[in-house]
Amino acid sequence: MRTVFSLLLTFCMLLAPSPLGAQHLTLRNFDRHAYHAGTQNWSIAQGADGRMLFGNALGLLTFDGGQWNVYPNGNYSDVRAVFFDQEENRILVGGTKELGYFQGSSRENKLVYHSLKHLLSNQDLNEVEVWNICSWRGYAVFQNKTSILLWDFKDKMKVVRVPHRIESMATDERGILIVCNEKAYSYQGQQLVELKGLEPLYGKNVRSALPYHGNYLLATEEDGLFLYLPREQRTVAFELDISSFLKKNQIFCAAILDETLAIGTIRNGLVLRNLQTGRTDYVNSAHGLEENTVLAIGFDRQHNIWMGLNNGIAYALTSGSYYKLLNNHIGSGCASALMDDRLYLGTSQGLFMAGYPLKNGPTQEEVRLVDGMNGQVWCLTPADGYLICGTDHGAFVIDKGKSQRIKGALGTLQVVPLRHHPGYLLGCDYEGFFILSQTGARVTLTHRLKGFPEISGKILEDSDGSIWVSHWQKGIYHFRLSSDLLKAEQVEYFHEGNGLLVDNLNTICRIKNRVYVSSVDGLHQYDAKRRQLELNKDISSIFNKYGSPLTIYETPEGDLWAYTVGFMALAQRKGKGYVVDNVSYNGMIDNLQMSMGDPSFLERQTIFNGLDGFYVAFHDEHPMKYESKVYVRRIYSTNEGDSLVYMYFPQKEQQPLRVAHGQNSLRIEFIMPEYRDPQAVAYSYWLEGYDKAWSSPQVVNNKEYTHLPKGIYTFHVKALNRLTGQEDEFLQRIEILPAWYETWWAYLIYIILLGLTVYALAKYQKARYNDKLRRVKKEQERQLREQEREFQIQQAQQEKELALLRNEQLNIQLKHKASQLADSTINLVRKNEMLQEIDQSMFELSEGVKHDEAKTAIQKRIKDIRRGIDMNMSDDSNWQKFEENFNLVYDNFMQKLTEQFPDLKMNDRKLCAYLRMNLSSKEIASLMNCSERSIETARYRLRKKLALDQGDNLVAFLQKY
Repeated sequence: MRTVFSLLLTFCMLLAPSPLGAQHLTLRNFDRHAYHAGTQNWSIAQGADGRMLFGNALGLLTFDGGQWNVYPNGNYSDVRAVFFDQEENRILVGGTKELGYFQGSSRENKLVYHSLKHLLSNQDLNEVEVWNICSWRGYAVFQNKTSILLWDFKDKMKVVRVPHRIESMATDERGILIVCNEKAYSYQGQQLVELKGLEPLYGKNVRSALPYHGNYLLATEEDGLFLYLPREQRTVAFELDISSFLKKNQIFCAAILDETLAIGTIRNGLVLRNLQTGRTDYVNSAHGLEENTVLAIGFDRQHNIWMGLNNGIAYALTSGSYYKLLNNHIGSGCASALMDDRLYLGTSQGLFMAGYPLKNGPTQEEVRLVDGMNGQVWCLTPADGYLICGTDHGAFVIDKGKSQRIKGALGTLQVVPLRHHPGYLLGCDYEGFFILSQTGARVTLTHRLKGFPEISGKILEDSDGSIWVSHWQKGIYHFRLSSDLLKAEQVEYFHEGNGLLVDNLNTICRIKNRVYVSSVDGLHQYDAKRRQLELNKDISSIFNKYGSPLTIYETPEGDLWAYTVGFMALAQRKGKGYVVDNVSYNGMIDNLQMSMGDPSFLERQTIFNGLDGFYVAFHDEHPMKYESKVYVRRIYSTNEGDSLVYMYFPQKEQQPLRVAHGQNSLRIEFIMPEYRDPQAVAYSYWLEGYDKAWSSPQVVNNKEYTHLPKGIYTFHVKALNRLTGQEDEFLQRIEILPAWYETWWAYLIYIILLGLTVYALAKYQKARYNDKLRRVKKEQERQLREQEREFQIQQAQQEKELALLRNEQLNIQLKHKASQLADSTINLVRKNEMLQEIDQSMFELSEGVKHDEAKTAIQKRIKDIRRGIDMNMSDDSNWQKFEENFNLVYDNFMQKLTEQFPDLKMNDRKLCAYLRMNLSSKEIASLMNCSERSIETARYRLRKKLALDQGDNLVAFLQKY
C-alpha cells in the first residue's frame, strides 16, 4: 500500500503544470576552444572552494568562473570519474588502468597527482577502468569493470570482485548497490549479496542508480525509469509523462538533488524534472544547447546543473528568479499580452502569437507571425476581448489571431482605454493624439485631438479622468479632455523650474490608481488645489533610488517593479508597506529593453521586453542563497616572463607567501566563483603597506605590482556578487624578501669587509706614516745640517753686523753724550745768565722796597721777573736745539712724524717726543710747565690728529717712527 500511495502521489504531482507553461532555462555553453582540453567530459564534481571539476578526455579539468585549467593523470588517459574528498581536500580521479588523486602542493604551487595503482596487483591493474567514484563508511569506492575497489584513504586497497560487468553503482547507509545486466548485488562490508526483486531489469542496461526516499531510482538506457523497493524486494516501472521521450532518446546518465531529477540522453539533451511540482524543463539544441549528447550531469551548490557533453560543457540555471521565455529569434521584445488563450508577442520584427499555456516539450514552441503584422510593434492594449496593436505602419485590431487596420492612424506609439469615457480610447501616432471609438469589435478613428500638439508614447489616465503625458526631452504634460472629447483643456506643463529638476527622461507611473511623476529626485504627486507637483517622500523611499528617474509598474497583486539603468527591483506588498528585493533580478538587467512598450502580467509572473526576445520574472521564487568565497587564485612573478609563485588550495590556515627579491614584480589573480554571469562579481583590492586606499569596484580580477620594496604586505581583496548581494573578503600575507645584498649575512660580510678594509687602511696608513716619518726625519736632518751651515754663515754675518752696529751705537752714544754735554753746557750758561738776570731784578726789587717805591711798581717788577722766567722756559731756540739732538738720537723721528702729519703744532711735537722717550704724564707736565690734566687732554687731542682708533696704543704707535 505504501508503494502504491507513493507512486500515485508522485504521479499526481507530475501532472501539475507551471502557470506560463514552457520555460527556457538560461544556458551557458563552453566548447573545447574555451576550455582548451579534450572534447568529451565524463564526470562532474565541485570542490570546497567552489571550483567545478570535470573528468575530461585529457585529464582533470577545473573551472572557477574565470579560468580553465587541465591536469593530466598518471598515464595521460581519459579521466572518466571525479570525486571530491571534503575531509582532505583531495580530488579523486579514475580512468583506464589508472586511479589516484590530485592534491594541492604549496611547495610546488600546483595540483600534484598521486597514483594509487601501486596498491593493486598487476592483474587487478590491467582490469582497471573506473566509471564512478563515491564514498561509503570511510572508504572511497571506485566502480571498475568487474569489481569495486575500496580505498581506506591511506595505504590499503580492497578489491571486491563481481561475477558480471558492472553497469551502475550507488551507495547509501545500507551499503553499496551494484547493478549488472544479469543480476544485482549489495555489498555491506563483508561479502556480495545477490538482491531479489530486480528481475525486471535483467537484460537491460541500467545507466544510473540513484537513492531516492529509501528506495533506488534506476534509469535504463532504452526502457525508461524503474523504482526498486528494497524492503519489498521488488521493482516497478516509474512511469512519467516523459517516459516515452526517455525511451526514444536513450538515457546515458542521471542525477538527483532533493526532488529534482536530471536525465541526460544520447540523442536529445537533458530533461529536468521536479518530482514534487511536476515541472519539466528540456535543454537541447532547440533550446540553445550546442551538443545533444549528454555524458555527465552534476548539480552545483546553487542547485544549478552542469552537463558534460560529447563535445563541450554546458551550464543551465535552474534556481533563478527569471528565465528566457522562448529561444526563437523573433527580434527585440516591445510588447506582450494574453488574450483568448493566445500569447501575443510584439517585437521589432512584427506581432507573433503562440498558444497558451505554452507547450512544455523537447521541441521549440511554435510561434507564428500574425498575418499582415510584420514590422516594428510599439504597443499592445487589451480592449473588450481584443487587442489594439500600435505599429510602425499604423494601428490594428487583433481579434482571435487576425488583424484589421484602423483607418486614419499612422505609426501608433500608444493607445489607452478611457475609463471615464467607456467605449473610447486615446491614442498617439506620428502626427499627434487622436480618439478611437468602439462599437463591438469595430474600432474607428473618429477625430484628432485639438489643443495639444505634442507626440508621446507614454500616456496614463488618472483616477479623476485627467490625462498625463511624459515627453522624454521636454517634461510632463497634464490636461483634461473636453466633454465631447474634441480638445485638450486646462493644459499644464511641468518642466525644469516648474515642479521638476530636469526636463529630460522624466516619466509617469500608476500606483494604487493614482498617477505619479518619476524624476531624478523621486516620485511627485499632483496637488489639484495648488495645481503643482509635490515630492512624495513615502513613495520615493520605497526603492530609495535617486539620480535617474525610475520606470515603475504596478502588478495586479499590488507589487511594484522599478527599473533604471543598472538597477532593477521588486517591492512586494507586506502589510502596510513593501519588502524590496533589489538583488535577485540583477542578472536580467543588461538583457532588457525598457525604452519602448510596457511589460505584461500573468499570475505572479511578469513578462519583460528583452533585447533578444522576452524574459519572465517570478514574483516569489528567488535563487538559492549560496555564499561563495573570494580567494587569491594565483600569484605570478612578472620580472622575467610569468613565473607562478603561489596557487590557492583550500586549507585550514592560509600560509603567508615569501617571495624572493628578484621576483618582486607580481600579478595577483583573484576570483569569487560565480557561473551565472561572468560580469556578476565586482572586485576591489588594497595592498596594505603599499596602496593608500581601496581601489574602486571593477570586474577585472587581477592586479599587478612592479618592483615592490622588501617588507611585509597584506593583500586584501573584497568581492561583491551583484546577483546575490553577497560580500566577502580575503587576505593574503606577502613577504618580499630582501635582496642578497640586504640580507643579514650580506651585512655580516659587509662588516667583515669593512673591518678588513679598516685594518688594511690602518696598516697602510701606519706604513705610510712610518715611511713619511723616515723621510721627514731624514729631511729634518738635512735641513738641520743646512740650517747649521746657514746659522754659521748667519752667525758670522751677524757678528760682523753686530760689530758694525756696536760701532754705530758707540758713535751714536758718543754723539749723544757730546750733545748732552753741549746741551748741559748751554743750559748751564743759560741758567747762569737767567740766574744773573733774576739776581739783578731781585736786587732792583730790593732797592725799590728799601726806598719805599710804590706798590704798583714793585708788583710790575715781580711780573717782569716771572715773565723772564717763562720766556726762558719756552725759549724756541732751546726747542730747536732739542729737536736736532732728538732727531740725531732717534733716527730722524721728528722729521718722519712731521712729514706724515704736517698739521702738528710745536706742543704736539714736544708731547710726541716726550712720549717717545717713555716719560710719564707727570714728568711731561713738569717739562711743559702745565698740569697733568692738561697733558691728558693734550694726549686725547693728539690721538685724534694721528687718527688712532680707540683700542690703539699711542706710545706703541710713536715707537714705530
